[in-house]
Amino acid sequence: MKNYLLNAFSLQMVDAPCIALFEEVDALPSGLVSAIGHTDTARVLGVEPNRINVHLSDGDVAYVAQLQGGRLPEGSTTLPKGFSFKFIKVKVVNFEKLVDAIYESYTNGNLDGNGSTCRADENYEYISKKYF
Repeated sequence: MKNYLLNAFSLQMVDAPCIALFEEVDALPSGLVSAIGHTDTARVLGVEPNRINVHLSDGDVAYVAQLQGGRLPEGSTTLPKGFSFKFIKVKVVNFEKLVDAIYESYTNGNLDGNGSTCRADENYEYISKKYF
């Protein structure tokens, strides 16, 4: 599993079929690989600029630092007044694995379909723990 810091997200970054789960987070975890190619944005975020291609596969996570407030002025080293970053966590999940997990949760692990069904909240908890 890889964890990246990005300043943009593109569909070209993921394998199909997959599902990308988006969640706003308050802060960034440590240990992210910077893929911030814009020098000023990298400086403001306190990371090294690193212009690389990112490819996200099953289980990989990207944190997108989305600038709010306008275009960052040239040469910025801090956020100008009225600007902020919104951080979006993007987790990539292989679609076929997710379908298998849903089916498995409804059959209590009995993948031949002869198992008993369980309640929706149990399915959600089961899938969340297993894949997210």
